[in-house]
Amino acid sequence: MRENFLYYIWRYKKFRSEKIRTTDGQPIRITDYGQVNTNAGPDILNARLTIGSISWAGNVEFHTKASHWYHHGHHKDPVYDSVILHVVWTFDTEVYNCHGTLVPTLELNPLVTSQVFSQYEYFFMRPLKWINCETQISSVNDHVISNWFQKLFFLRLQRKSSEILSMHRQLDQDWEATTFACLAKYLAGPVNAAAFFSMAKSFDFRIVLKLKPDLLSLEALFFGQAGLLNIKEKDSYSELLAHRYKFLKRKYNLDNRNIIRIRFLRLRPDGFPTIRLSQLAGIYHKNSHIFSEITESERAEEMIQLFKVTASSYWSDHYKFGKPSVEKIKSISREKQTSLVLNVAIPLRNAYRDFLGRGKNLTDFGVAAELSSESNAIVSGFSSIGIKVKNAAESQAAVELKSNYCDKNKCMQCEIGNEILS
Repeated sequence: MRENFLYYIWRYKKFRSEKIRTTDGQPIRITDYGQVNTNAGPDILNARLTIGSISWAGNVEFHTKASHWYHHGHHKDPVYDSVILHVVWTFDTEVYNCHGTLVPTLELNPLVTSQVFSQYEYFFMRPLKWINCETQISSVNDHVISNWFQKLFFLRLQRKSSEILSMHRQLDQDWEATTFACLAKYLAGPVNAAAFFSMAKSFDFRIVLKLKPDLLSLEALFFGQAGLLNIKEKDSYSELLAHRYKFLKRKYNLDNRNIIRIRFLRLRPDGFPTIRLSQLAGIYHKNSHIFSEITESERAEEMIQLFKVTASSYWSDHYKFGKPSVEKIKSISREKQTSLVLNVAIPLRNAYRDFLGRGKNLTDFGVAAELSSESNAIVSGFSSIGIKVKNAAESQAAVELKSNYCDKNKCMQCEIGNEILS
């Protein structure tokens, strides 16, 4: 038995609600079942009911056993003084709030049929399922799914925008410097994101603007600050970069002692930090004011063009310094370009509007929808159960749905789950 079952029973009124009574015999009449609380505190907010002859407005708390009220410390927490009804599966003790007032209790066990429990068990507790509703989701109306996907896209976008606004505050509210830090972080990929971010914050961004015309100096700055020029396998190019970095370090008083260590393990060669740093230098050698170009772009393809760069010629036959490899042009892939638009460009636009107090813009969904769907296990998983993810906006929504709803059994907060469960 899980508390999620009690949410299910309560929200969808799956119990015999006529002539229900508290455990001490008082009649209960429910006029408003309230809303599920997604934050800390009581499980249901703003319920309205009458117990005996007294009308109440307040919150509802669920437990599988009444005694869990004490196990969770609610009798000592003033937040739970707002609870007007304690809903439990099994009543094993009376409970009191921190003022010593008895909290009325409703025991659901006698009020629920075995059929309801079987339906819940089938939905939530089947073994080897990918998501709870995998056998029912294909029957949900396409309009319900598309509307929910759009909301999920903006939920995910807003979280990314909040992270960018936090970076923006760290970087003296400089939008171009924030753009640089974001690009460094997301171009690196998960393994080296923190390391690239620490590198990007380790010097004044205005140095990048000064060095922009000289690709060699940009590479020397990035590789030197990242600690990748202290190597044994030297060659003429790495020595040239080291010499240039030594000059830049002295000129700009650079310090890289606190940079997070770069890692190569468990990375595909095309994603090596050496290649990504050279591509980052290429982006800034090619473009001027990237933040301004992002905010002024009207189409996804305009943003993609910002990231159409290739690592410098040395890297066409190298992945690491001093170790020649088979020749291959190291361009930023279309997949990575799409990722930069979704994780940097569009969230930057949204964060900037938040900063100006303008709120979300529906065109962000349209811009993302211009891009092909991302290819990942989540998109493949939804496809396997009949849900076609048509574009990158929907693939972002699918990741949000799986990660923050399906995997956490938040079916009651999911509009698809609501459609099925109701």
